[in-house]
Amino acid sequence: MKITGLFALVFMLFSCSMISMYLPSEGNLDSSLKGMVFINEVSATHPDDDDWVEIYNASDSSVDLWGFGFSDKPLDPLQWSLPLHSIIAGKSYLVIEFNGKADSPSFGLKDADPLILSTPDGKTTIDSLGSILDTNTASFGRSSDGADTWTSFTTPTKGGPNS
Repeated sequence: MKITGLFALVFMLFSCSMISMYLPSEGNLDSSLKGMVFINEVSATHPDDDDWVEIYNASDSSVDLWGFGFSDKPLDPLQWSLPLHSIIAGKSYLVIEFNGKADSPSFGLKDADPLILSTPDGKTTIDSLGSILDTNTASFGRSSDGADTWTSFTTPTKGGPNS
């Protein structure tokens, strides 16, 4: 009996340590994605198309954003969480459609609302946009991928490089 209990304890400790090797710590989420993953381009309130947001991964490695929060409410950073398999390859894009389907955000994009991308615990903002400044153009995005400056686009670059 004592050997079985000891075996169970060792197995449990080993299992927990193996699982923790694959789960990112909060500190790793904060430091590794800030400045590497960007809200890159948005399109809002156009009768011909659904609202959408493009996220850009500036790093050379793939990033899994499963569980990360998207919100237009600063006090509710986890208003909608990115689904399983929200993986962006290095130097690539992920487009999130706001189309009313079960796997899309339940809120729409409006010009006065902020847009916030946060870690799964909601404590750290990875990137944000104070407001979508011009909903009369095709899209609004960073002048080049990951740049600090934003501009209006007459032709959207959805899922591709901003230029």
